Amino acid sequence: MAIPNPTILPVLDPQRWGWTYDQLDHLGQRLFDCWERYRDCFTTRIRDTSPLAHVYLQGLLLLPNERNDANIARRIVGPDDDGQALQNF
Repeated sequence: MAIPNPTILPVLDPQRWGWTYDQLDHLGQRLFDCWERYRDCFTTRIRDTSPLAHVYLQGLLLLPNERNDANIARRIVGPDDDGQALQNF
């Protein structure tokens, strides 16, 4: 894994958060497992909004700034998505 220049992107430096670069190898899978563990919390008798919870979590973690519903939907779901479903979520 390439080590980012901490003077340019200090927020992305895992050592700033108490992590080593080796610990990042399985971080994506661990986050997915966490979402999968709690996905039932986003299900009602008539609707399953857990996929939207997953999109929202991805957006919060991947977008560097302007993390609003429309930007998350455009970036994660597709460029034509207006974010309405995510906002209702």
